[in-house]
Formats: sequence, structure tokens, C-alpha cells
Amino acid sequence: CIHLYFVMDYQRKASRETNVVKSDYIQNGKLNMPYVIERFQKLIHNEYRKEDNEFLERQGRLLFLCFLKPIVNGTGFYYVEPETRDGGRMDLVVSFGGEEFVIELKIWRGEKYEVEGKVQLAEYLKTRNLSEGYLVTFSFLKNKTVQEEPEWVEHDGKRIYEAIL
Repeated sequence: CIHLYFVMDYQRKASRETNVVKSDYIQNGKLNMPYVIERFQKLIHNEYRKEDNEFLERQGRLLFLCFLKPIVNGTGFYYVEPETRDGGRMDLVVSFGGEEFVIELKIWRGEKYEVEGKVQLAEYLKTRNLSEGYLVTFSFLKNKTVQEEPEWVEHDGKRIYEAIL
């Protein structure tokens, strides 16, 4: 399967280039999720090629999990698409050092869709009684007009660390 070849090739390159050192991502026993996302953003920026235009959210999740796994392996864990009480499905929840990190992964489809992602994430955070969450959006615009650096934003009383890759 050609898709599997490209994913494995990317994973091989990612493991070589990221050289994951757990201590870079963990401070006082706590996972520094903003730093994890910043490093992942840098990896995608360096490795993504314009010819990779058939990109799906699940592929983004797979790439992020390939990046994340060596960081949390042995100390934490993650689960994919856990269901909320109201039937919604979160993309990813990472559990590490007694903390939970809810991460929503999206593909950029305009500002309206971005706001919907924040609404969705804020709702998920409420179901987990969390005050912070993470929104990672893959953008393949030729002329990016969105933020270049990740930033904390407020939405519906929740802090959201938003990164557009």
C-alpha cells in the first residue's frame, strides 16, 4: 500500500530528525504539551512537501501520535477518539503525570471552521472539567494568512493553545 510506505518513510525521517530526548519535554515530572506541539509544528514545517496535498485529519493524528509516543511511552499514555457523555468524540486525550491533555486535530477550512473547532474543544474540556486544551490545525494554504506561531487564546472561559501548522 503506497499510503503505508509514505507514512513509514515519514516516521523514519521524523525519528531521525527529532531525536526525542524526554527531558526536553518534561519539566518537574510534568509534560510540557505546548513545547511538544511547537516541536511537532517545526517538524511538519520542515518535512511537509506541497505534493502531499491529499491530507486527511486521521493522517495528521497518526503523524502526531508517531511524534508523541516516544515522549510519553513508559510514563504516560494516550487514547484516541474517547466518547464524551453526550456522544461527542474527542480526537486525542493524553494522560501524563496525573494530568490530562485534550487535543483536537483539524484541517484548516477557514475561520468559521476554526471557531467551530474551538467551540467543540471547549465543550470537551467542560466534560472533563479541564480549563486548558490544545487545538492543532493543519493548513496547506499557499499564502498562509493565519498565525505562524502557536498562541494561547480564550474561548468560552477555556484557555486553548492553538497551533496552525
